[in-house]
Amino acid sequence: MSYEQVVSRLIQLARSNGGVVSSSQVEADEELDRNRDLVSAAARALAGGTNVFSSEEPDGRVWFPYSSLLFSDLASRGPTETPAWRAALAERSSGNPTSALRSSFIGSTPR
Repeated sequence: MSYEQVVSRLIQLARSNGGVVSSSQVEADEELDRNRDLVSAAARALAGGTNVFSSEEPDGRVWFPYSSLLFSDLASRGPTETPAWRAALAERSSGNPTSALRSSFIGSTPR
């Protein structure tokens, strides 16, 4: 699997889940699991971008570096948009992303 294929797969998983990909989804994907180092590197690169929020909550993940990745461009489209994501995006724009993300992810379960 190439880096580009990994990124495409992560985006595909997020697209099918309202803009969010969870560690459990990634770790359950056999092909992604076979390419752990590459997947972890791709996730870190994506999380370093301006349109992807990462969350690190205690969730029992084994190797994926984040609890979840929220792709804001995907989450802000269509009927899957939720007020928590809008609040997180608004808070990030105001200069305090950490508190918004923490409050958005605490107690939430990705669909």
